[in-house]
Amino acid sequence: MKKSSSIINIIWIAFSAAVALEAWRLDPGNLHSPGPGFLPFIAAVLLGILAVIAFIQTLKEKASQDKGFLSFGDYLIKVGFLTGALIVYVFLLNVLGFLLGTFLLLLLLFRIVEPLRWRTVLMATLITLGVVYLLFNVFLGTQLPKGVLGL
Repeated sequence: MKKSSSIINIIWIAFSAAVALEAWRLDPGNLHSPGPGFLPFIAAVLLGILAVIAFIQTLKEKASQDKGFLSFGDYLIKVGFLTGALIVYVFLLNVLGFLLGTFLLLLLLFRIVEPLRWRTVLMATLITLGVVYLLFNVFLGTQLPKGVLGL
């Protein structure tokens, strides 16, 4: 796992550097007069800092936790499964509606990414769904898909 995490963190560092360079070309401006590249530049810098922190944490992990290539394959299967779940979510969003579709997606994502107890997963799902619903539907007035059940 250590090897795969290191590789992924290096990819994130390189990606954030590339985005920061491209954002800099768009003229980031300054705090009082932000340019078109300001937000992407700040986001890329924050992403790079987080990737460096994660890389350092990975290097500090004990060598006994390194399981090698098999863990990397398991990780790729998990990423592929999550990507497939997001694609299915996009196609079923109008059928299931925002509340039901997002509830099922969050339940799946929280359970797969970090296997926790079902009670914790259910609470995290309900809290996240409630916050997102309040933000977009109540505060911003966005119309969310209601689905065939009208939820």
